[in-house]
Amino acid sequence: MTWRVSLITSAAPWVQLHFDIGNMMRWGVAEHWAQVLGKRSVKLDVKEYDLDRAMNEGMRKDFDKPLGEGSIHWPAVRAELAKINFSGWAAAEVKAGDWDYLADVSQRMDRVLDL
Repeated sequence: MTWRVSLITSAAPWVQLHFDIGNMMRWGVAEHWAQVLGKRSVKLDVKEYDLDRAMNEGMRKDFDKPLGEGSIHWPAVRAELAKINFSGWAAAEVKAGDWDYLADVSQRMDRVLDL
């Protein structure tokens, strides 16, 4: 994994990426990855991750928690994004649902991103 981080951080400044906050929890702490990837992050894929479920029920269950109710320390992620003045896109990477579900996802996105 170290070579991947050094490859990203030493790449030309025009190299940009989507920062998948939930996926990064499998490999460390999301706010740390926000710091490492820095200004190269131009889009956020937002989903929750649950470390306890992953450890107890398996890796396929780790994304089953509603946004804002898992293991991601959202205030720390927001703080790191603020340090790089992030102003790109953010997309909720969640299951499909009806209007009520989507309204709930929208409210949760507002809460975790402090909008």
